[in-house]
Amino acid sequence: MPSGNTNFTTLITTTLQNHGREIFDAVSENNALFWLLKKAGNIKVVKGGRTFTHPIIYGTNSSFAMYGKTDTISTPITDVATRAEYPIKVAAGSLVIPKIDLAMNAGDREKLLDLADEKKMEAEISMSQLMGDQVYSAGTATDDMDGLQHLISDTPSTQTDVGGIDPSATGNTYWRNQAYGTAISAFNTSNNGITGLNTVLLNATFGNQGPKAIFTTKAIYQLYEI
Repeated sequence: MPSGNTNFTTLITTTLQNHGREIFDAVSENNALFWLLKKAGNIKVVKGGRTFTHPIIYGTNSSFAMYGKTDTISTPITDVATRAEYPIKVAAGSLVIPKIDLAMNAGDREKLLDLADEKKMEAEISMSQLMGDQVYSAGTATDDMDGLQHLISDTPSTQTDVGGIDPSATGNTYWRNQAYGTAISAFNTSNNGITGLNTVLLNATFGNQGPKAIFTTKAIYQLYEI
């Protein structure tokens, strides 16, 4: 008895699968910090420059004080402005589409999804995943960004370079992030965990400025709820 291609039965030969027309992104939306930065509008596009710098005022004018009506007002020459400087880092990747694949993806019935559009989406998702990892990084590798673990150090007094400024130097305590150094042996015992979190939160809050988000592990969050 003659036989055909065993990979194609009558049903497979005559019936297509129900193919979805939308590609789901199961990668980039999982990066909580990167998503929050995008949502808050904290990703900026600039036209050029050798490095990224941002001006900061780190002190006050000492002449501003309470005086008697005939007192001489102090007239110091102040120098309380500087710039934090960050080097440019390159995040890139390749996007390769062979001509034979484009040819196969042509046609009215054969093309279920546009290959070029799929590759473009693949690149966007891959870049989002890369940037999501980088915003958390400690900046230890040469080409890494100065991510969250670098900018917010466990031991800020020992850091020597954050944006070109030395936080460990005398007088530069203003440039140190807040840290809670007391050991917490049992996070959910006697409110130890909440005490630690509240201490850091209050120390990092000045007027109406303060932390907008808390990032932790699922295990720590469960202990926090307990």
